[in-house]
Amino acid sequence: MINKTSDNIKKRLALLKFLGWGISLGDMIVTDLDFMPVKRTILPQIRSTWNDTPLSLEGAEVVNAKQVLDLRTSGVPIIDARVAAEYEEAHIPKAISVPYAEKSEKSSNFNPQQDRFDLSMLPANKNAGIVFYCNAGACWKGYKAAVVAVNAEYKKVYWFRGGLPEWKSKNYPVESSGIVARNSR
Repeated sequence: MINKTSDNIKKRLALLKFLGWGISLGDMIVTDLDFMPVKRTILPQIRSTWNDTPLSLEGAEVVNAKQVLDLRTSGVPIIDARVAAEYEEAHIPKAISVPYAEKSEKSSNFNPQQDRFDLSMLPANKNAGIVFYCNAGACWKGYKAAVVAVNAEYKKVYWFRGGLPEWKSKNYPVESSGIVARNSR
């Protein structure tokens, strides 16, 4: 059993890195020891429970799926910070793909200079609202994009921490390759 949150970020990240190794590569070793490996099909579910991103973001409002739905309905742009292939597979309808290319560490103390994010793709009006999201869990792209927007003096930044997994869990529609579909459970 592991606490969902921890004040010691370095220890937590080291533990999650070890567990990640264990469930992705360790199963090759356990079969030699006559143990049963974890099914590959449940690895994404296990990893998504490790929501190790911060619980808050100074200068931004953390929002849930219902709030994002309301913001989208009122015309607030939604930025999908994931890579293009993830966006093409499924995204929030009308979300704009602005991939956050990260090389920095997955930490609230990341160095944005190590990463690439095209601020010119964001709305010019820095007083208008803007929502950022990614895949939640271990995905830091939405968080980092929101931090960069706050640092660029956007005034109404919303971070959808639960990202696409939370959106889908509410059975809200998703778009894929130009097609809107209902998420099925």
